[in-house]
Amino acid sequence: MRVKGNSYFSNTFNGIGEAIGLIGFGSCEEVDELEELAPGITINPNHSLFEKDQVYKNKYVLTSALKRHSILKHFQFKTRRSSSIRQATKSVVGSIIVGNCAEPDVIYTLKDIQHDMLAEYGVRLTYMQAWRAKEAAFELVRGDPIQSYAKLPSYFHILEATYPSSHIRLHKSEDDRFLYSFVALFTSIKGWEYCRPIVVVDGTFIKGACKGTLLTANTLDVAGSILPLAYAIVDSENDASWRWFFEQFRDSFGQRLEMCIILIGMQALLRQLRESMMKYLILRVCGTYCKT
Repeated sequence: MRVKGNSYFSNTFNGIGEAIGLIGFGSCEEVDELEELAPGITINPNHSLFEKDQVYKNKYVLTSALKRHSILKHFQFKTRRSSSIRQATKSVVGSIIVGNCAEPDVIYTLKDIQHDMLAEYGVRLTYMQAWRAKEAAFELVRGDPIQSYAKLPSYFHILEATYPSSHIRLHKSEDDRFLYSFVALFTSIKGWEYCRPIVVVDGTFIKGACKGTLLTANTLDVAGSILPLAYAIVDSENDASWRWFFEQFRDSFGQRLEMCIILIGMQALLRQLRESMMKYLILRVCGTYCKT
């Protein structure tokens, strides 16, 4: 197809396989020279004669010509997404890099993923593609977090069978969804009898796909080492969750004379603690962490 008169073409090519460049054309002779370099390939984005089995220089030339033609002929068209790395999905790349993500001592960054995929497979991944692939690899190693919560009843059953006389509880919401869980192993319950009646209680956020809060209770053994007593997973630090936690702790470890519970910066929990725990109780609130 010839162009009549002077014209200007943008985003055409110098040659097949080369990068896109801006080239100005003052006459039809310059267009003829490019057509001679790539005979049979349409390089003119203003091309308006469409036939079966035509070959276009690139997607831009084809869509530009179609846009112009659709205005003239009053019709619409849709462009389907195309990619040279269509098969390099997050699941495929994740299965390739899963070996590096499975090692806890290996720091495998997103730049490492991009470098390895380019060096070994010639695939250039974006930052987000590398991030999604790494998340897919972690899911292969750790499993789906939501499905993991569904396996808690089976896990707690095995835990109780392995550590008899432990205090393990699972509390669900009205719609049968996970709400709270509490674990106090028998070894910790038995060891508590030989420790000073001092307990440090704290809570921290759970980072991950499933948000929540981890509540912990610890003490010191006779050797001065930290002895974990109990832990719980709850939805958040609120009156209901803390009250449930202290009730389970009371049922697990019983009452001891002049028991001291140290709260890490949680003055508001004093009322819930007094309502849930035993009468022989000394409360202390620590506003800051101690650094050694």
